[in-house]
Amino acid sequence: RLLFEGEKLPNPIVITADKNSKGRRNNSLTFYERVKIISGLTADEEEAIQIAKALDEAVMYYYKRAVNYARKYGDIIIANTKFEFGILPDAEDDPNRIMLANKILTPESTTFWFLEDYKLGESPESRTDGLYDRLFWERICTD
Repeated sequence: RLLFEGEKLPNPIVITADKNSKGRRNNSLTFYERVKIISGLTADEEEAIQIAKALDEAVMYYYKRAVNYARKYGDIIIANTKFEFGILPDAEDDPNRIMLANKILTPESTTFWFLEDYKLGESPESRTDGLYDRLFWERICTD
């Protein structure tokens, strides 16, 4: 079935990406492309598969926790977000080897919508995200 603009997805989607060589746009990665990158850090493909799966689980854990918190305490919809992770290469036995890092649930990495302004089929005017900030500064600098 088709969804309306702004409609909640039946299930959250994890899209993995990395920076391209110029560092500007993110490149989407398949699961196996991720495994190949992680294998370069671990030199063990089976371990890389386990880490890639653990990363997916971590993303869903943090995302669901943030969504529930935002709704419960702030009447805020988290429309989308990104999480950045690091992997400690020399800590094979460390259960904390995967680290959540950098810009976690900030307006630079997340699109927040205010529940009171949300209407199905529309992108809310009152939102906080990097796009909103960028459009604001573009308007100010060109006026």
